[in-house]
Amino acid sequence: STPIAEAADFGALDVVELLLEAGADANGKAHYKNNDIAAISLAAYRFRENPAHPSEPHLAIMRVLLRHGADESVQGPDGQVLGRARTLYPEIDTPA
Repeated sequence: STPIAEAADFGALDVVELLLEAGADANGKAHYKNNDIAAISLAAYRFRENPAHPSEPHLAIMRVLLRHGADESVQGPDGQVLGRARTLYPEIDTPA
């Protein structure tokens, strides 16, 4: 697992930003249930994990990763792609 994927999964926005500033790959992955899952997919999954209370740190992480070139087509741990999160939560594309 890469540090950026772990930070994205746990909602550690400050760590994600620090890692990106230090040159980390926005497409870093974490090993999850025999699959490699991209940081942005982990953040999207956690963001929508509780639909009644979407996670603000994970929303901010998705925005930061997108600005740094994260691949939007990757699947998340639930088999969904980021596009599904965008459909449900259009605020992903709204600047912070």
